[in-house]
Amino acid sequence: MIPISNLYDCQQLNHDPELQREVISYLLYYQYELQEYDDDPDFQDFSFSVFQNDDDLQVLEDLGTPEETVRIEIRHCQGSCVLYRLVYVTEVLFIPAHLADKVSL
Repeated sequence: MIPISNLYDCQQLNHDPELQREVISYLLYYQYELQEYDDDPDFQDFSFSVFQNDDDLQVLEDLGTPEETVRIEIRHCQGSCVLYRLVYVTEVLFIPAHLADKVSL
């Protein structure tokens, strides 16, 4: 699992530009919301993660049902890629389709 706590951490995703763009976009949106609701302590304890392998899927059992599940399909000239964004109260998880297919979303 790749933990993402700031924009600099997104450099770890250089190998997958589509995934990197999605993570950066949502992280920036979250930071915008953080500024808007900065008096709410629940917004201070939050994490972003990108799943990399089957072992990462164990985390889903502990978290239960997400508040939001988004299927993202990006089409480009070389084909397409699919990933999922799961939003929980204190976490956002990005899961590539090849891993998401192994669990029920």
